[in-house]
Amino acid sequence: MKKLSLVIAASALLFGHSAFAKDGVESIFADEQLSVGQQYSQAADYCANDAYPNEFNCAQALSKRAEAQLAMAVRKYEQVAMLVSNEENSKCSADADVEGSPQCNGADIVTDLMESQRAWELYRSHHCSLEARNSLGGWGASANYWLCNARLIGNRLRNLQAIFRFYETQFEVQ
Repeated sequence: MKKLSLVIAASALLFGHSAFAKDGVESIFADEQLSVGQQYSQAADYCANDAYPNEFNCAQALSKRAEAQLAMAVRKYEQVAMLVSNEENSKCSADADVEGSPQCNGADIVTDLMESQRAWELYRSHHCSLEARNSLGGWGASANYWLCNARLIGNRLRNLQAIFRFYETQFEVQ
C-alpha cells in the first residue's frame, strides 16, 4: 500500500492537476517511440485541441510537468558536467599538447551549461510571451503561453540529452 502511495504521489508531481492524468496525455508520455520533444509537442497539441474543453488546466499542468522534468535534468547534467570538467582539467594539466584545445581554454563545461541554461530561459520567456500575444489576452493567451513553455522545454530536454548522451555513457550515469 505504501509503494502505491509513492507511485500516486510521483504521478501527481509529474502530471499536476488530477484531470490531466485522465486526458489521455499520459499515453503520449508512455510512448517510448517518441523523443521527449515529440512527447511535449504532441501533448501540447492535445491540450490545444478545439474539442478539448479544459485547455487552460491541461496547458498549465503540462507546463508544470515540463518545468519539473527540466529542473531534474539540469541538476543531473550539472553533475555529469562536473565529472567531465574534472577529467578535462586532469588531461589539460597532464598533457601540454591538448592545452590549445577548447576544453583547456579556461571555460569549463559546467559554466557553459549554466550560462547556456540562463540564456535559454530568457529566450523561452520572451518567445512564449510573443507567441501568447496572438491570442489577444484572456484564457487563450495564458494557455498559449503554457503550451509554448512546455513545447520549448521538451525541445530543450531533447537537446540536452543529445549533448550529454556521450558523457553519460562515458561515465556510466543513469
